[in-house]
Amino acid sequence: MKRIVLLIGFCLIFTSQADAQSFLNKLGKSIKETVENTVERNVVEKTEEVTEKALDVKANKKNGESTDDEESENESQDNSVQNTKQEPQQIDFPENFIVEFDIIPDEEFGYGIQFTLYQEREDDPKELNNDLYPGQAGLHLVLRNERWESKGYKDGEDWIEGSASKNPVIREKLNHVILWIQKRRVRVYHQNEKVMDMPTNIYPGVKFNRIRFSGWDRHSEPYISNIKITTASPDTRSKLITEGKLVTYGITFDVNKSDVKPESYGTLKSIADVLKENGSVTVKIIGHTDSDGDYNMNLDLSKRRAESVKNELINIFGIDAARLETEGAGETKPIAPNDTPANKAQNRRVEFIKTN
Repeated sequence: MKRIVLLIGFCLIFTSQADAQSFLNKLGKSIKETVENTVERNVVEKTEEVTEKALDVKANKKNGESTDDEESENESQDNSVQNTKQEPQQIDFPENFIVEFDIIPDEEFGYGIQFTLYQEREDDPKELNNDLYPGQAGLHLVLRNERWESKGYKDGEDWIEGSASKNPVIREKLNHVILWIQKRRVRVYHQNEKVMDMPTNIYPGVKFNRIRFSGWDRHSEPYISNIKITTASPDTRSKLITEGKLVTYGITFDVNKSDVKPESYGTLKSIADVLKENGSVTVKIIGHTDSDGDYNMNLDLSKRRAESVKNELINIFGIDAARLETEGAGETKPIAPNDTPANKAQNRRVEFIKTN
């Protein structure tokens, strides 16, 4: 039985005002090897440390030098070993967030891989949790080569299950998967389309604070990279339709470039959905930059970025071009001083202004 479990426990700062940072290059065999090597190295280092202490004590006794009480020495060593144990770290997810990652399934990929969001038990947290249903409640998303499966679970309750067959992941190809959690609602996007939408896939009151990928008994070792977790707009419809303005940091670009990055899909999709549901609404898309670099170049860059967003909404999501206009503001309308990286990130934004 092949049992490969990756649990990611980490602290993140959630912000809707900065680009999420990429992390974690690849999983699979390398993860297992890294874990085994790390454990082996720690054991060797600890063994050498204790052995050296024992030899020092023996040498001191032989030379007639005074030594600490053996019982105190043993207690000190025991405490040293105990202090190496670290409490598992966790994150507190908001009610509305997006998880994205790239996956390359291997040729054996059939039963898929399981991605899990869950709420760890406060009284028994585990750094590496290989339980089939970890924590006290959670959500499994299984990526298979012929379908998607989801399962909300909670201690003492029945499963909340969902499945879909649209656009499954493809073996030995790069697949970009987007998972959008909005309170109890679960949406999955792949190949620029929504492939699953479960309005009540999560039990009420669940507070996610851990994630993991598990290949338990699934007979494959896919590679996973570019994991990103970002907050999502809490109510796009309210912001754009009722308030007439939406400021978003979920549409991202490479430095000094205007091409929209793939991880922007979730944000663009939510905006496109609102525009489709409100067919008479027209909007102006305004690009903004920070003050780094040349003024005129920033102005031109902001115009090109706004135009790129417009083209994405037209070409990918089918929004009528007549409903969209663009403008570039460059660095002329900052909402924070351009004095720190965090403040500059606030100024790099895209705005949607309702024009009718």
